[in-house]
Amino acid sequence: MVSRCRTGIGSASSGPGKVVVAVSVTLALSVTGLTIKAGIVAGSAIVALLLSGWRKPARAEPRSQRSERSSMVMVDHYDTPEYRRPGLVRRVLALVASGGIAVLIGVIAAIVVSFGVALAIIRLTNLLQQ
Repeated sequence: MVSRCRTGIGSASSGPGKVVVAVSVTLALSVTGLTIKAGIVAGSAIVALLLSGWRKPARAEPRSQRSERSSMVMVDHYDTPEYRRPGLVRRVLALVASGGIAVLIGVIAAIVVSFGVALAIIRLTNLLQQ
Protein backbone atom coordinates (compact mmCIF):
# COMPACT_ATOMS: atom_id res chain seq x y z
CA MET A 1 0.00 0.00 0.00
CA VAL A 2 1.46 3.36 -0.99
CA SER A 3 0.19 6.59 0.48
CA ARG A 4 1.18 10.17 -0.23
CA CYS A 5 1.30 12.80 2.43
CA ARG A 6 2.37 16.43 2.48
CA THR A 7 5.56 17.44 4.25
CA GLY A 8 3.71 20.03 6.25
CA ILE A 9 0.89 22.53 6.11
CA GLY A 10 2.95 25.71 6.23
CA SER A 11 5.75 24.36 4.06
CA ALA A 12 7.46 26.60 1.56
CA SER A 13 7.90 23.78 -0.94
CA SER A 14 5.08 23.16 -3.31
CA GLY A 15 6.23 19.59 -4.16
CA PRO A 16 3.99 16.57 -4.04
CA GLY A 17 5.36 15.53 -0.63
CA LYS A 18 7.05 12.37 0.51
CA VAL A 19 6.02 8.83 -0.34
CA VAL A 20 5.39 6.42 2.52
CA VAL A 21 5.53 2.71 1.69
CA ALA A 22 3.80 0.34 4.12
CA VAL A 23 3.61 -3.44 3.81
CA SER A 24 0.21 -4.93 4.49
CA VAL A 25 0.60 -7.42 7.33
CA THR A 26 -3.04 -8.45 7.20
CA LEU A 27 -2.44 -10.53 4.06
CA ALA A 28 0.27 -12.54 5.82
CA LEU A 29 -1.87 -13.17 8.90
CA SER A 30 -5.35 -13.57 7.43
CA VAL A 31 -7.03 -16.87 6.72
CA THR A 32 -7.60 -15.85 3.11
CA GLY A 33 -3.93 -15.00 2.63
CA LEU A 34 -2.80 -18.30 4.12
CA THR A 35 -5.32 -20.20 2.00
CA ILE A 36 -4.07 -18.53 -1.17
CA LYS A 37 -0.44 -19.26 -0.28
CA ALA A 38 -1.26 -22.91 0.54
CA GLY A 39 -3.10 -23.22 -2.78
CA ILE A 40 -0.11 -21.83 -4.65
CA VAL A 41 2.24 -24.28 -2.93
CA ALA A 42 -0.08 -27.24 -3.59
CA GLY A 43 -0.57 -26.23 -7.23
CA SER A 44 3.14 -25.84 -7.86
CA ALA A 45 3.79 -29.24 -6.24
CA ILE A 46 1.25 -30.88 -8.55
CA VAL A 47 2.79 -29.16 -11.58
CA ALA A 48 6.27 -30.33 -10.50
CA LEU A 49 5.03 -33.92 -10.14
CA LEU A 50 3.38 -33.83 -13.55
CA LEU A 51 6.49 -32.42 -15.19
CA SER A 52 8.79 -34.96 -13.55
CA GLY A 53 6.54 -37.84 -14.67
CA TRP A 54 6.24 -36.50 -18.21
CA ARG A 55 9.99 -36.10 -18.69
CA LYS A 56 11.03 -39.74 -18.35
CA PRO A 57 8.37 -42.38 -18.96
CA ALA A 58 8.79 -45.92 -17.67
CA ARG A 59 10.48 -48.28 -20.09
CA ALA A 60 9.35 -51.84 -20.58
CA GLU A 61 11.90 -54.53 -19.80
CA PRO A 62 12.42 -57.23 -22.43
CA ARG A 63 10.66 -60.46 -21.59
CA SER A 64 12.83 -63.35 -20.61
CA GLN A 65 12.53 -66.37 -22.84
CA ARG A 66 11.28 -69.53 -21.25
CA SER A 67 13.43 -72.56 -21.40
CA GLU A 68 12.62 -75.27 -23.91
CA ARG A 69 12.50 -77.86 -21.21
CA SER A 70 9.54 -77.37 -18.90
CA SER A 71 9.55 -79.11 -15.56
CA MET A 72 6.32 -80.84 -14.80
CA VAL A 73 5.28 -81.18 -11.17
CA MET A 74 2.65 -83.66 -10.17
CA VAL A 75 0.16 -82.32 -7.65
CA ASP A 76 -2.00 -84.55 -5.48
CA HIS A 77 -5.58 -83.41 -4.99
CA TYR A 78 -7.32 -84.19 -1.71
CA ASP A 79 -10.90 -83.48 -0.79
CA THR A 80 -11.31 -81.10 2.12
CA PRO A 81 -13.39 -82.16 5.08
CA GLU A 82 -16.85 -80.65 5.31
CA TYR A 83 -17.34 -77.57 7.46
CA ARG A 84 -18.81 -78.14 10.91
CA ARG A 85 -20.11 -75.30 13.03
CA PRO A 86 -18.40 -74.86 16.38
CA GLY A 87 -20.32 -75.98 19.43
CA LEU A 88 -22.34 -73.73 21.71
CA VAL A 89 -19.63 -73.58 24.40
CA ARG A 90 -16.98 -72.47 21.93
CA ARG A 91 -19.24 -69.73 20.52
CA VAL A 92 -20.08 -68.42 24.02
CA LEU A 93 -16.37 -68.37 24.94
CA ALA A 94 -15.60 -66.42 21.74
CA LEU A 95 -18.36 -63.93 22.58
CA VAL A 96 -17.08 -63.43 26.14
CA ALA A 97 -13.47 -63.08 24.97
CA SER A 98 -14.31 -60.53 22.27
CA GLY A 99 -16.41 -58.54 24.75
CA GLY A 100 -13.56 -58.57 27.26
CA ILE A 101 -11.09 -57.37 24.62
CA ALA A 102 -13.48 -54.57 23.63
CA VAL A 103 -13.84 -53.44 27.25
CA LEU A 104 -10.06 -53.57 27.76
CA ILE A 105 -9.41 -51.46 24.64
CA GLY A 106 -12.09 -48.98 25.78
CA VAL A 107 -10.51 -48.64 29.23
CA ILE A 108 -7.03 -48.08 27.77
CA ALA A 109 -8.38 -45.50 25.29
CA ALA A 110 -10.24 -43.68 28.09
CA ILE A 111 -7.09 -43.56 30.22
CA VAL A 112 -4.99 -42.17 27.36
CA VAL A 113 -7.59 -39.55 26.41
CA SER A 114 -8.18 -38.44 30.01
CA PHE A 115 -4.41 -38.15 30.59
CA GLY A 116 -4.10 -35.99 27.48
CA VAL A 117 -6.99 -33.74 28.52
CA ALA A 118 -5.63 -33.39 32.06
CA LEU A 119 -2.18 -32.51 30.72
CA ALA A 120 -3.66 -29.92 28.36
CA ILE A 121 -5.72 -28.33 31.17
CA ILE A 122 -2.69 -28.20 33.47
CA ARG A 123 -0.55 -26.52 30.81
CA LEU A 124 -3.26 -24.03 29.84
CA THR A 125 -3.91 -23.02 33.46
CA ASN A 126 -0.17 -22.58 34.00
CA LEU A 127 -0.06 -20.31 30.95
CA LEU A 128 -2.96 -18.26 32.30
CA GLN A 129 -1.33 -17.84 35.71
CA GLN A 130 1.84 -16.32 34.25
